[in-house]
Amino acid sequence: MNGTCKLCQKHTKLNDSHIIPKFIHNWQKKTSFTGNIRSSENIDKVNQGGFKDYLFCNECEQHFSKLETNFSKEFFYPFIDENILNLYDINLSKFVISLAWRVLIKYKKDKLFDKFEDSTIKKINRYEIIWREYLLSDTNEIPKDINHNIYILYENLYPHPSFNRYLRTSEATFMSDSEGGSYFYIKLPYFTFLAFVENYNYKYWGNSEIQNYGYIDLKTQYMHTSMEDIIKESCETVKNSVKQYSETQYIKSQNRFNKANFYNTHAFEMAVEDFKNYGDESLPKRD
Repeated sequence: MNGTCKLCQKHTKLNDSHIIPKFIHNWQKKTSFTGNIRSSENIDKVNQGGFKDYLFCNECEQHFSKLETNFSKEFFYPFIDENILNLYDINLSKFVISLAWRVLIKYKKDKLFDKFEDSTIKKINRYEIIWREYLLSDTNEIPKDINHNIYILYENLYPHPSFNRYLRTSEATFMSDSEGGSYFYIKLPYFTFLAFVENYNYKYWGNSEIQNYGYIDLKTQYMHTSMEDIIKESCETVKNSVKQYSETQYIKSQNRFNKANFYNTHAFEMAVEDFKNYGDESLPKRD
């Protein structure tokens, strides 16, 4: 379809663009029990394509694709496959902002900000411009108005019977914390990012802040209370998701689980890890 590209502002043919990168969905499908992805909003609906919309032209899509390729090669697969964390540069910052900005654009198009206060909407609109200009620039310096953070999650980091299965999930939303900060929250498997639009408090979030370049040290990352609350709530969603299955879909899913490849998947590995820690408490249960 034709329209105005949200990034370059040209009127041209638009692609059906992924909000969460396609390589994330591909990894989730490849390593799942069944080869499918299901949305927590509608557990009966197979979500093969991920979160998409007609937002960007092909040229801008390629711009995002380069950032995604860099992240997948330098961080995602090295950490998941070999537990390696490489040094990062400005490309990590731009990747994170590209995710947050795409979520912002999608939220705005779907009128999901209408429920927020005018002061917050004003700041969101301001950051729509700041982030867009940053993504279009060739700068190697993060503008002073941009505050974004990264958390690396790993097996058994948080005490919950569904945590290791939660590691596999992806989601994106806009939320606030107890100190009055508002930010876009993007959760990928093993990686979580926050991009702030108001009241960033370095005292609470500073040691996970993304710089122009640096190294992420798992031993020193501080898990803020707000992050713990988010993780706990999301783990509960994972734990209770099977209750949303219809009887038909539940039976189909059980039949798929009996296939030989079931025992070789990352999903099974994470389920076993949860069971080792919590026993029957970790098993999905239907009412």
